Amino acid sequence: MKSASICSHPISIPIGFCLVWLLFAGSPLSAQTLSIPDGWTLEETDCQIPARNWVARESVEQFHSAPDSTHIHFRASYGTRVMISHAVTPARVIEELRPALWVQGTRPGIQLYARVVLPQTSDPLQTGPMSVLLPGPVCEDVTEWQKLDFADSEKPLPELLEEAVWKLRARYNQRVDSSGAYVDKLVLNIYTGPGTSSLWIDDIEVPGAVIANTTDQAVRHDPQVRQVAWEQELDFGRRPALTKVNSTILEVRGQPFFVRSIQHNGEPFELLRGLGFNTIELPVTATVQQLRQAERLDMWIVCPAPQSAGLEPLTAEFDRVLAWSLGEELDHHDVERIAATRREVEHSDFREGRPMVGFANSALSDLSRHCDILSVGVEPIGGSFILSQYSDWIEQRARLADKNLPLWASIQTQLPQSIRAQAAAMANGVPPLPVEAAQIKYLAYEAIAGGARGMRFLSHSRLDASDPVARLRSLTLRWLNAHLRQLEPWVAGGAVVDREQSSDRDRQLTTLATSRARLVLIQQATQLEQLVAGDTPLNSFQFSDHSLNTSEGVYHLTESGMMPLDQGRVMTGNEITIDQCGSLEAVLITQEPVVINRLAESYLRAGEQSQSQMRLDIVRQWMVISQLIMEQLTRIGQAEPAASGAINEANNALRQAQALIDQGSAMTAGELLGRAEQQLASARRTILSNAREPFVSSTSSPLLSHVSLVPLHFALINRIDSQAWQANGLAGGDFENLEHMTSNGWENHRANDDRVSTHVELATSSVVDGERALLLSVQPSREGPEQPLVDRTPLWIRSGPVPVRAGQLVRIHGWIKVDQPIRGSLDGLMIMDSIGGNLTGERINVTSGWQEFSMYRSPARDMELTLTFALTGYGQVQIDEVQVRVLDLTEPLRQAR
Repeated sequence: MKSASICSHPISIPIGFCLVWLLFAGSPLSAQTLSIPDGWTLEETDCQIPARNWVARESVEQFHSAPDSTHIHFRASYGTRVMISHAVTPARVIEELRPALWVQGTRPGIQLYARVVLPQTSDPLQTGPMSVLLPGPVCEDVTEWQKLDFADSEKPLPELLEEAVWKLRARYNQRVDSSGAYVDKLVLNIYTGPGTSSLWIDDIEVPGAVIANTTDQAVRHDPQVRQVAWEQELDFGRRPALTKVNSTILEVRGQPFFVRSIQHNGEPFELLRGLGFNTIELPVTATVQQLRQAERLDMWIVCPAPQSAGLEPLTAEFDRVLAWSLGEELDHHDVERIAATRREVEHSDFREGRPMVGFANSALSDLSRHCDILSVGVEPIGGSFILSQYSDWIEQRARLADKNLPLWASIQTQLPQSIRAQAAAMANGVPPLPVEAAQIKYLAYEAIAGGARGMRFLSHSRLDASDPVARLRSLTLRWLNAHLRQLEPWVAGGAVVDREQSSDRDRQLTTLATSRARLVLIQQATQLEQLVAGDTPLNSFQFSDHSLNTSEGVYHLTESGMMPLDQGRVMTGNEITIDQCGSLEAVLITQEPVVINRLAESYLRAGEQSQSQMRLDIVRQWMVISQLIMEQLTRIGQAEPAASGAINEANNALRQAQALIDQGSAMTAGELLGRAEQQLASARRTILSNAREPFVSSTSSPLLSHVSLVPLHFALINRIDSQAWQANGLAGGDFENLEHMTSNGWENHRANDDRVSTHVELATSSVVDGERALLLSVQPSREGPEQPLVDRTPLWIRSGPVPVRAGQLVRIHGWIKVDQPIRGSLDGLMIMDSIGGNLTGERINVTSGWQEFSMYRSPARDMELTLTFALTGYGQVQIDEVQVRVLDLTEPLRQAR
């Protein structure tokens, strides 16, 4: 390979900012482990790269200029750097010095650095002079050779060095002298992410070089400086965090910040920013490349701290980390671990006071002592948890935390994997299963009403995939985020000042206030939003605002703009009227022109698709989905005339809305879009409700969790009607004999919590059949006017195993009696099976006498099925005659065509 002249010089790299890198003790690789030809040296890496996965050689097949280049091919684990260096003749740091080289890689992200030696300054941690890396250009083109040239940098090398020296002085709290500084090596960080990478390097150039006289440089070594302990070194130059928690408010650079984060699945950060997210959640520590991308896009990252936290400093390169993640699905088992992690991270973090967030399942009071932010959530869509109770559930989490701190709420964007897996096990050719836009918006409104300061959007697959579901989900999230940006001032820094039911108890009103304005969110609940949302008829709605004064304006925030609303004086205050009120609406009350103008401007974002057009595209796609479902139902003799009529009406309204938008009348088109959306939702509800009518349980079958699965549900019903179920395979489910139950694997589990008392017995007071039924009871240990909320499930019973095979249909059936509503938990009695898990479980809060339940499941593999009956709050339940029967499905169902 062609190169500039080489000068051998020992490398010495101190701890520092993003402009320097840290030499890891015990690094996975060293220069002695793997070799590179042509004068290149592997300095260090924090990745695992087995020797068998590293190939470095001269390449005569591919080069920038003849006769060869240096080719490196490797496979790396997660990390941040694979640093290789090439010595050059020492050259003084002057403006004319512009080192460069040529690279071509299979992945973008390779970055060039210039290693600068500061001969007049001793390294405080190693023997020898201090050195620093000055960042250069990044390779973005993977289609052809690219020249990485410091001539393309925004600042010349002397300015970059000046910035680095200033930071080093603050970092080490010592004098740093840059006189006589010289470049002695070019360094490449060739790490571009986990997996396989290939790159070629050629033609090193050092134009503008003035050779430095290194032999006459007087290097001073101060033994006292070199002996500074790492613990003391960390205290020098600490800076306040860019983000901090102020009571329940998260602040970024002193301003309230509303987190809209998305779980990352490999998508480009630019795409996620274009969808309206301001934060990206990573499962592992962010790489240098990811941190740079976040900085460039003005985005934030939530991720775990490096495993080296506690041993090595977390430098300013992590400034784009909004909060350190302490882990997911945290409970009481994790308290000691996260307490230790917090101490290690606080000891290492250059940014003092950076928040730490825990994604909690239970033990919120214990976890809140070690977390600055708690993230909580459930996934109600497709399951039995009533979506319109999500705000109450979030409020309960805040009370359980027993501490004022910000809460983030999970926002589901996909049907749970357990439901999709069950549908796939029951049928071949499972159709696309998109989540409705109104369901996700309803979840967002519920999160706001519950006091959440941030939203964590759950995502289990890539948003840049080419399939129709991914495209519709991306469009839905972009539309919702555009709306949430408008609500940000109230959600981030305001306060929920009122939550009330309307006089007809048909709608819930949530009022949020800042010093300048009030925001009223209006939700109309049907208790079935977890299955279908937005199907309530559009009609006139009036509500009163007791604090409204005559100087304030009232505006309806629609997709097409701010619509002034009529208001009239009545005995209870000012009455506000919305003529066409949907299931989810937002109303602004203010007299501040600044607030009004800012919201008006939010509808006019240059280069962005309007909210009206996005909503139109969403409704149009659901029109296609609805029509396909109706075609399938008609083919199998299950046509729904009422649903078909609603779809036709929606289609007419959609065409009229498109014509009005094309004419520039988006405001008028909004009413037609609302009607089309409502009619399509009404059609979906009709289809689902009629299919579910014969079943006693809300989660009887996974094929009733989404409207697109209903044709497969009817196909399943037609098949099992002509086949015989096998005998009951669950021993002990009649609850007649305790010894028989225990000998067949039944287990009784109780939480170690002295705040509750639990009781289990085979009672004779009330039965369905036989002489006994299982009775479960949970009561507070101390009676009082206010019973505490239940944080951990206090009592659960697990059945013995039942062998089941792939290709079988399993029917779980039994009887439940809950005479009084279960208190202290919204989950009530949960009935779960080991095939579907808790997301597909049945929730029962109260019954009228004995009530049946039935659940249909299909295992994807041979396994042992168990059932769990969990009493999650205070109360008493009885269970009797539980059976598990199977039926062989000789061939899988197929989607109707």
